[in-house]
Amino acid sequence: MKALKTYTFLLFCFFASTNTTGAYTLDSTFIRSDSCVQIEWVPDSQNTNPAWYLSNGVKCTGADSIYRRCDFVPGNTYYGVAYSYGGEDPYYLFRNRLKQGFLVGSHLCHYLYYNDPSNIITGTDCSGFLCYLWNYPRISTTSFANSSVFKKIDFSEIRPGDALVKSGSHIVFVLEADTISEVVISEASSTARGCRERLVNLTDPEWTSYKAIRYPQLSNTVPVYSPVNKHTQSFFIKYRSPSGSTIEFTEPFQGELTIMSLDGRVLQRTRVNFQRNVPLYISFHGTVIVYQDLVTGKPVTRRVLIP
Repeated sequence: MKALKTYTFLLFCFFASTNTTGAYTLDSTFIRSDSCVQIEWVPDSQNTNPAWYLSNGVKCTGADSIYRRCDFVPGNTYYGVAYSYGGEDPYYLFRNRLKQGFLVGSHLCHYLYYNDPSNIITGTDCSGFLCYLWNYPRISTTSFANSSVFKKIDFSEIRPGDALVKSGSHIVFVLEADTISEVVISEASSTARGCRERLVNLTDPEWTSYKAIRYPQLSNTVPVYSPVNKHTQSFFIKYRSPSGSTIEFTEPFQGELTIMSLDGRVLQRTRVNFQRNVPLYISFHGTVIVYQDLVTGKPVTRRVLIP
């Protein structure tokens, strides 16, 4: 298969280890989430061979052979760790296992036994994704919803680092919480076939059956790499028209801006020479902005909501 990569603006190191409880920073959860969502990968014919589902006894939904198929096409480019029911592979393990010829996950086929360590399939499901982000031992959505380890909170208290869970169904991670109605989440989605970010409105009917939970081990930490809203001190976003907005810096800025969608696609690159106003030629409501920090010389990532 083709070489895999993550976006170069993620200048953070990870150390592979088994999940254990303990003090853990919000910074780490955001960085881990971004890495799982933004990883770029291209499967080959071995990664997508549907015969593997039959020859290795993988459990599939339904009896018809249509269910014994891969969600992905060899040679195509994808973003985000693939969805695999019962899986728990973080981005680096997913990347390495694809190189080794593992079958990429399917939302309809999964391990013969849920959470059974597999030597043929790679990917993650929603609870496996959250366990990785929170550095917590592997549990299900039901355990997330009912365990006394996690604090139940009201929707009005939701902040970055929390989670929304529907017992026996789904769990998502909160990246951005500007208001009670709109939040940016990351998730391992069977619908999207992998890890993604999206903007949701918690007043929509689909969220009435979800509980908001907080992992206390994260509650007293102050994020440095935290997602920030459109009122960040470094710049803010000003609405211009339905076709775009403007980035307005508090001080003249010099460097290069990279504007990305929440799922990691590059939308716009702009070189800036001591400007305070930079047009955005996009109308995406949620976006990631990467710019050069003039003090450290390193890229800085900000997740913002475009009005």
